[in-house]
Amino acid sequence: MTDSSFIASRPGLEQALEAVLVPPSGSEQPQLPNNLPNKGIGEEATLKILAPIVIGGARHLGAPGAFAHMDPPTPWISWATTFWNAS
Repeated sequence: MTDSSFIASRPGLEQALEAVLVPPSGSEQPQLPNNLPNKGIGEEATLKILAPIVIGGARHLGAPGAFAHMDPPTPWISWATTFWNAS
């Protein structure tokens, strides 16, 4: 049996990339459930819920008040190695 959650999906990766290219607004925080479902809500629904929190609410390193203790890798390297790691 093959679990589709462990296979790269072009539509899913395109959805994640679209959230980076056209960032969602982080001003409206979605209501997260108090309890987790037994079976889950699926990858696409998870990305839709988390994108405004993770991307829309992120502090950019160049923003006033942002702090980094070291220079992080460039986004391209981070994206590529994260995809490789997940594969």
